[in-house]
Amino acid sequence: MASVPGDLIWQIVKKNNSFLVKQFGNSTAKVQFSKEPNNLYNVNSFKHSGLANKKTVSI
Repeated sequence: MASVPGDLIWQIVKKNNSFLVKQFGNSTAKVQFSKEPNNLYNVNSFKHSGLANKKTVSI
């Protein structure tokens, strides 16, 4: 099986995945959190992604 680069995985899952939690702050400002495994900060970004980034840490 061919390996898929993490950047491609992130482009596919950054807006829609089962771990994404969207909340509304003041007025219409959206805040996105992620509950995926190995995401210690719960931030929806490539740097902290447990799905796309290979350099993750779990507790």
